[in-house]
Amino acid sequence: MSEHFYIVITYVVLISVFIGFLYQRVRPHLVAVTGMVFLLIVGAIDTKDMMSVFSNSAPITIACLFIISAALDQTGIIDTLGRFLLKLATKNKYLAIGSMILVVLVVSAFVNNTPVVIILTPVIIVLAEKLKDYPSKYLIPLSYAAIMGGTCTLIGTSTNLVVNS
Repeated sequence: MSEHFYIVITYVVLISVFIGFLYQRVRPHLVAVTGMVFLLIVGAIDTKDMMSVFSNSAPITIACLFIISAALDQTGIIDTLGRFLLKLATKNKYLAIGSMILVVLVVSAFVNNTPVVIILTPVIIVLAEKLKDYPSKYLIPLSYAAIMGGTCTLIGTSTNLVVNS
């Protein structure tokens, strides 16, 4: 078949996979594997290309980071840090903000920064309400601290892993 056919088929599969992810009628990993298998059957990719994806350590490392992040969430370590920040907020507003930034910097260097932000967002909103302030004044520094901490190590953000590999 012609190369243009494979390009069109690849775009159709890419759009279909995106729509599958968007509507979530089927689990995301099944949508992704189905798209890959379809491209393999049609001949747009060969077996060697398909298997080379699994030889890259970045996807496996990213999956492990999500497992570690989920474990930290389930054990309540991040919630404990959040309660600690709330206690500091009653003493000194600036101490609480500085501690939040420091905690997020350190945690996001060793845990994927996206789950850190997601888990700490409700805590920061409660902190802002307790201090009678706008949440955006605390959420933006939270995001920046997570980005900064994530760039400190290779495992802090999945982008570093992808670029490294």
